Amino acid sequence: MQHQQVVASWSVWTAGVLVIPADREEMEKSWSRQQLEAEMKESPRRRRNKPTGEFPGIPIGSEDEIQAYFFKWINLHKGRFPILARFFAIPNGSHTTRTVRGILKMTGRISGPPDTCLPVPNDEFYGLYIEFKSESGTLSIEQRDYCKFLRDVGYRVEVFRTWTDAANVTIEYLRLPIQKL
Repeated sequence: MQHQQVVASWSVWTAGVLVIPADREEMEKSWSRQQLEAEMKESPRRRRNKPTGEFPGIPIGSEDEIQAYFFKWINLHKGRFPILARFFAIPNGSHTTRTVRGILKMTGRISGPPDTCLPVPNDEFYGLYIEFKSESGTLSIEQRDYCKFLRDVGYRVEVFRTWTDAANVTIEYLRLPIQKL
């Protein structure tokens, strides 16, 4: 009985199976770390095999990473320029489960809108939309059609492969008194 109590204090239950660490290094890991590693071993299809950088779970060089850097830049500057807090992402739902995609579609999600929107007019446009693409990414037919529609009704629409280009256009669009990147 005493042995079971000691074992239970540094073991992890995974899918009804008791996993006992093989060495001291395993024993010193936190319970949550052990749980995460056990889940990753249990379900390799849930993991992406692409390396991640500064943003956990987001592959390096992906559209998501470019957009995350852009919003990091926005978050750094929105204290000084509160208008930047009006920028928002449009959840396209491409990296979700089939169930979530179904719910998004039932609640109004459509294919084509750009990734981000700044619903703030300037002297020329009603607002700014930005679509991010990776180095190899291309616009779908739906995206091209939606971007054309937005331009035709008076919005500025841009497609970028780097977050710095998006930041520079934002600085220009809002006429922010800061140096371009």
